[in-house]
Amino acid sequence: HSSSLKDLPSLEEERRLCYVGMTRAKRRLYLCVAGERRIWGVLQPMTPSRFISELPSQCLELTGQVSFEDGFCPDKDTMVGRWVRHEVFGAGTVVKVEAGGERLVVHFPGVGAKRFVTREAPLKWL
Repeated sequence: HSSSLKDLPSLEEERRLCYVGMTRAKRRLYLCVAGERRIWGVLQPMTPSRFISELPSQCLELTGQVSFEDGFCPDKDTMVGRWVRHEVFGAGTVVKVEAGGERLVVHFPGVGAKRFVTREAPLKWL
């Protein structure tokens, strides 16, 4: 956590928690890092955890970068009415696009409407 950077005991506790989490993996552990993140409405560049660079290099396999151009965000004018799939909620229909395409509202039968940040939405187009 960013507040622990100034306090050595807190930093060590963060390191310990990171390694405990990593050792819970049964066979493989996939670590992903977002290039940027919206914090309090402001887009902030992100960097990988310093703890990852402390791991032995033979334990790591770097696989490259995935961009949103390869992923979810279609043209905002064609989103409404399209079907999407969410891992938990199942299939749903985009019913509304907000903030110029930044957010969408998806209706899932039996669940109701859910709002997502488009670029971060855990959705797949059907």
